[in-house]
Amino acid sequence: MEFGNTEIKTVESALHGMAKAYSDYAKAFGLSYMALVMLERISWHPDGVTQKVLCEETFYNKQSVNSIINAFYKEKYISFSEMDSDRRQKLIKFTDLGHAFAEKVLGDLRKLELECAEHLPEDEAKKLMATVNMFKNEINEKINTYLACVKAGNI
Repeated sequence: MEFGNTEIKTVESALHGMAKAYSDYAKAFGLSYMALVMLERISWHPDGVTQKVLCEETFYNKQSVNSIINAFYKEKYISFSEMDSDRRQKLIKFTDLGHAFAEKVLGDLRKLELECAEHLPEDEAKKLMATVNMFKNEINEKINTYLACVKAGNI
């Protein structure tokens, strides 16, 4: 199959449509899409996570992560503790309130996602995961290479 502008537009439309659905879901809980992603990533680290790791996992810049983390702190969803290995780094953990909030928001979301996944045959689900990851890796590599050329003044 030849992959051209029409196919790229179809992929972009599907990705933007999914982002819109997740944004609408987040908004229903008083969150931005980015805050929803951050809530999810913090939940992946029950023993705590640093802002640096959150930046690496979400691909968000430090300022955006810091802003969301501060908002969660003000809502008493998270607490900070010093790391034994590096006291400059703070571990971010859910408080009981934050854990309950994340459980509600993310638990219901996961149920909805699993309901959608049930409609995919197993082989199609595996292909989808592999293809999305492959495309993500390719687009990241191409864009990063391009941006390095722009920065270097080669474009």
